[in-house]
Amino acid sequence: MKKFMDSDLEVTSEDASDLRSSLDELRCDPQSRRSLCYSLDIPRSGYHTLNLHEVSQTFASSRLDVENPERSVGLSQADAKNRLKTDGLNQLTPPKRIHPALVFLLQLKDPFLILLLIAGVLSVIGYAVNPDYVNLVLGGVLFAVVLITAAISFKQQRDSEAAMGAFLNMLPQRTTVIRDGLQQEIPVVELVVGDVVLVRGGDKVPADLRVLSATNAKVECSALTGEAEPIELTADADDTSVAEAESHALAFNGSLCLDGTVVGLVVATGDRTMVGSIASLSTNTETRETTMEREIKRFVYFIAALAITMGVVFFAIGVGRRQGQDAVNIFINGFLVVIVANVPQGMPATVTSLLTITARQLAKRNVLVKRLDSVEALGATSVIASDKTGTLTMNKMTVTDAWCDGTTGLAALQGAADGGGAASACSLLTVVATVCNNAVLDRGAAGGAEQLATLEVAAGAVAVEMQPMGGERDFVGNPSEVALVKFFDAVQPHEELRERYQVVHEIPFNSTNKWHVVVVRVDATDSLFSGLPADGADEGDLYGVLMKGAPERVLDHCSSYYQNGALHSVNDEFRRKFEHAYRRFGSRGQRVLGFCLCTFRHPATASADFENSDVPMNDMVFLGLTAIMDPPRPSVPDAIAMCKRAGIRVFMVTGDHPLTAVAIARQVGIIEPDSRPMIARASLQRTRRPSSSLPRSGSPESVVSASRKSTKPTHRVAPPDEDTGESDFEDAALIRYSFSTRQSLSEDAIVVPGWEIDDLTEEDWEHVLSKREIVFARTTPQHKLAIVERCQARGEVIAMTGDGVNDAPALKRADIGVAMGVNGSEVAKEAADIVLMDDNFTSIVVGVEYGRLIFDNLKKTIAYTLSHLFPEILPILLSLAFGLPPGLTSLQVLSIDLLTEMGPAISLSYEPKEADIMAQPPRNLERDRLVSAPLLAYAYLEVGVLECAACFISYTLVFATFGFTLSMLAFTDDLFFTSQSPMVCVSGRCYDSDAQLQVLQIVTATWYMTLILSQAFHVW
Repeated sequence: MKKFMDSDLEVTSEDASDLRSSLDELRCDPQSRRSLCYSLDIPRSGYHTLNLHEVSQTFASSRLDVENPERSVGLSQADAKNRLKTDGLNQLTPPKRIHPALVFLLQLKDPFLILLLIAGVLSVIGYAVNPDYVNLVLGGVLFAVVLITAAISFKQQRDSEAAMGAFLNMLPQRTTVIRDGLQQEIPVVELVVGDVVLVRGGDKVPADLRVLSATNAKVECSALTGEAEPIELTADADDTSVAEAESHALAFNGSLCLDGTVVGLVVATGDRTMVGSIASLSTNTETRETTMEREIKRFVYFIAALAITMGVVFFAIGVGRRQGQDAVNIFINGFLVVIVANVPQGMPATVTSLLTITARQLAKRNVLVKRLDSVEALGATSVIASDKTGTLTMNKMTVTDAWCDGTTGLAALQGAADGGGAASACSLLTVVATVCNNAVLDRGAAGGAEQLATLEVAAGAVAVEMQPMGGERDFVGNPSEVALVKFFDAVQPHEELRERYQVVHEIPFNSTNKWHVVVVRVDATDSLFSGLPADGADEGDLYGVLMKGAPERVLDHCSSYYQNGALHSVNDEFRRKFEHAYRRFGSRGQRVLGFCLCTFRHPATASADFENSDVPMNDMVFLGLTAIMDPPRPSVPDAIAMCKRAGIRVFMVTGDHPLTAVAIARQVGIIEPDSRPMIARASLQRTRRPSSSLPRSGSPESVVSASRKSTKPTHRVAPPDEDTGESDFEDAALIRYSFSTRQSLSEDAIVVPGWEIDDLTEEDWEHVLSKREIVFARTTPQHKLAIVERCQARGEVIAMTGDGVNDAPALKRADIGVAMGVNGSEVAKEAADIVLMDDNFTSIVVGVEYGRLIFDNLKKTIAYTLSHLFPEILPILLSLAFGLPPGLTSLQVLSIDLLTEMGPAISLSYEPKEADIMAQPPRNLERDRLVSAPLLAYAYLEVGVLECAACFISYTLVFATFGFTLSMLAFTDDLFFTSQSPMVCVSGRCYDSDAQLQVLQIVTATWYMTLILSQAFHVW
C-alpha cells in the first residue's frame, strides 16, 4: 500500500541541498525513472533511444548522412512510391459519417417520441376498427408532432457538429523532403516512413519525426499536451527509461516549430502517429447518457406504465358495466383513448423549447451549448475538473514581479524610462531584457489590436462575436521572451532599443549553459553604459555583452552588482538577499530570470565577426531578477469560491509541473491558504552530503516533507529549469505514496502527479477522491479518462474542461465536456458538449447556475403539464363507469396539449432564479429526480384533483341549467346526446337529437374553458 504523507510547505536551503545530493545519485540509476514512463498506448518504437548511427543502420534505405543530415540522400522515388502504396496516405482516418437519413431516423429513438408514435398508431387502429374521423385526425396530428420534433432535433445535431475533419486540419499542406539527394516540396499526405524532412521556424511538424539535427529548435505541443511550454529538440539519444511522449529526440505530428531548424526522419505517419493514437482513443470512447436523458427515460417509463394500467382498468370497468357488450367500442374509448390521453403530447416540444431558450441566454454569456440536454446536466455537476492553462489562467506569460536596484516590485521597472537617460539598474535591465530577446512583433496579427471569433449556437443559430481584445501589441517567439518584450515595450518601445543597440553576435540558450548572450555595439557616448568598466584593448570600438538566464547561472558570471547608480562587489549579504528574492518568487510558481551585462573594447582593425571565445563573460555586473508566470484570471478565485459555496468540488487536472500546478491552485483557491496538501515524500535512504547549490529557476512552492511534528528532516523539491520547466521533483516522485497512515491525517488537500495514477488501487482512488482539494499534475489522456471514470463510479456528475487534442477522450467521456472556444483545438470542440467562447472558468459557473435554474424550471413545467392530465381523463372514467355524457372530446384534449398549454409551459423558462440557488449543494441524483414522488403527488393528487373538482362542478351546473341532473344522466351515454338520440323532455323542455348535441357542445366547452382557466391560475 502507498502512504500519503503530510506536508507543511516550509522551505529551507539545507533541505534543498540535502535532497539535491540524493537526487544526483538517483540520476545514476537508469531504472529510477521508470515511473515517469507514462505515455499513450502506442507501439513503442524505441527510435528515440537509438543514436544516429543506429538510426542510420535501421533505416538503411534512407541513406542518411549522420555527420551532416542535410546532405542525406533520402529515399528513392520508387521506394517512396512503394511505401505509400503499402502504408497509405499520411492522414488520419476521418470519423465515420452517418448518412443524413439515418441521422434523422435516430432522432426517433427519443423515448418521448416513441411514446407519441405508439399513441398515434393506437389512434389509427381505433379509426380502422371504428371509422371515426376524430381518431384519424388525432393519429395524423401525433405523427406530425413526431416528425416536426425529430426534424428540429435533426437540424440541431447537423448544425452543432464540429468539423469532422478536425484532425486533418492540424496537418500542414506541403512539406520539404530530401529524396534522391534533392530537396523538394511534396504534399504532406505523400510522406512515408523513412523520408528525411526539413522543418523550419513557423512550420508544423508533418509526421512523427526522429530528430537527426536541431539548430536552436523548439516546438510547441499544446495541441497534444494542452500546455504551451516550448520543448527544445535534440538529436541525442534518450535513455531507455525515457518514454516516447517525454523524448526531446522526437517531434510529433501537428506540433508547431517556434524557432530554429530541424532535420528529421519520419518514423510514423497517419493513424500510427501520436495524434493518431489520441484520435483513435477519442473515437473509441463511449459517450455517457446525460442526466436529462436518464430522467426523461425514467419519466417515459412511468407514463407508459400509468397509461397502460389506467387503460386496462378503464377497459375492465367499461366491459363490466356493460356486461361484455360493445367490447370493441369500449376498447377504443376505454383503452386506446385513455392511453393517448395520458401521453403529454406537447412535452417534447416544450422541453426542447425550454432548453433552446436557455441555450440562447447562455450564448449571450459566452457559453455555446452543442447538446441541449447538457444544459441541465451542467446544473447537476458535483465535480469540475478544470485544465489550468487558458482556463484558470490567462494563457499568456506575463512579467508579474521583479527585484532590481534593491527593491521588489514592478514600479521601479515601469519608471525606468523616466530617468532622463541616466544609468540605473532598472534602465540597464530594460535594455538587456529587450535586446537579448528573439521575440518579434507579429505583423500578421495587426498589432494585436483586434481578435474576432464568430461562433454559432447550434440551437437557434445564434451568432456571437468576440469583442476586440485590447490595444497591446502581439509578439511571437519563446513565451518567456514574449512576456519580457511585451512588458518592456510599454516602458520603452523595443524598436528604439534594438535600433540603438544592434546585435553583432549571439550565443543562443541551451540546456547546458542555461543562459542566452548577445553582443551589441555601443556608442562611446552612451550615458547608460558610460559608468561600466570596459575590458579588453585600450583602443577600439565599445561593445556590450548582455546576458539573461537561470538566476544562479547568471550570478556565477558576476563579480559586482548595480544599485543606487553605483557598482558594488557581490558579497555574502548580497547573495543572501538574492536567494531570498529568488525563493520568494519561486514559491509563487513563477519562472525567475536573472540579468547581467558587461562592456569590452574590440580593436578597431579587427573583424566584428566574433567567435564565442572572444566574448568576455566573467566579472559581469548583475542587474536584477524578473518573475514571469501565466497569471490566474482575475475572476477565477471568486468563481471557485462560488463553486465551493454551491457544494461543487473543483479539481485541477493539468499536464503542467506539480510545483507550478500547486502554486496556481493556491492563488485561485482550489487549495486553501491554510491547507497542507499531501504529496509524495522522498524518503531516500542514502548518505546525506552537504551542498550549497541554489535551486534552479522556477517554482519551489510545493514541498515534500514530513509532518510538522515529525522528527525527520524536511525535504524541499528543487524547482524546474528555466526553459523546460522540469525539475528534480519528478525524480523525487519515484518514492510512492502510502495510505497506511491515512487515519492520522487531518488535512483535506492532495496533489497527485500523473506517474502515480497508474498504480492507484480501488481503495487508493476512493481515498484520493474523498478529498475536497485535489490537484492532478503531469497527466496524460489516459489519466484524464481514468479521473473521469473514477469520479463517475462514485456517483459524481463531472464536468471536464480541456482545449488540446489530448483532452478529447476525457471530454467525450465526461458527463459534460467543456472545450475552449478561443484557444481550443477543433478536436476538443468536436468532442465537447459545451464550448466556452471566452475560455474563462467563470463561464462554467454561469453555466452551472443556468443549469440549476433550468432544472428548477423544468420541474415547474412538468408539474404544470401533468396537472391537467387527470381533468382530461376524468370524463372518460365518468363515461365508462357511470354512463355520463363525455365532458371533453379527443380534439379538445389535443388542442389543450399542443396549443393552449405550450405557451404558459414555455413561459416558465423565464422564471427568475431563486436567491440561494448557488448556495445549495448539487442535487442527489438518487433522491432529487426531475420527476419525483412529491412532484407527481402535487400534479396529480393536489392540483389535478382540484381542477377535476372545478371541471366536474362546471359540468354539473351547465347540465342543470338545461334541466338535466346527474341522476337523470347516469347510464344514458349510449341513448342520448348522439346524432340519432330520441326526443327527451325535462322540466317542461324537450330536446331532439340536434338540441341534445348543442347542449353537449356547451357542456364540453365549459369543461374545456374551466380547465384552461384553472391552469392559467395555476401558472400565475
